[in-house]
Amino acid sequence: MDLAILGIGGYDPYVAAHATPEQAWSMAGHVDADAVLPMHHSTFRLSYEPPGEPMRRLLAAAGKDEARVVVREVGGWWKVAETMK
Repeated sequence: MDLAILGIGGYDPYVAAHATPEQAWSMAGHVDADAVLPMHHSTFRLSYEPPGEPMRRLLAAAGKDEARVVVREVGGWWKVAETMK
């Protein structure tokens, strides 16, 4: 898969209905995504996690592969060729 678009926010206390950033990273691995575009974070308060926490946790989960996480800021952009194999 070229791109996985996954929600990473709204998990505290709604973890039964929303993926944590670590779960989203795992899901991207299950579909062998070349790039991950996180959504549902940093725009408005969805639940109790602190602002910025979902992205920090996603990047920590990605570790050495953090370059695969694209469009990290609201309003950002990304070109397909930048991270594709």
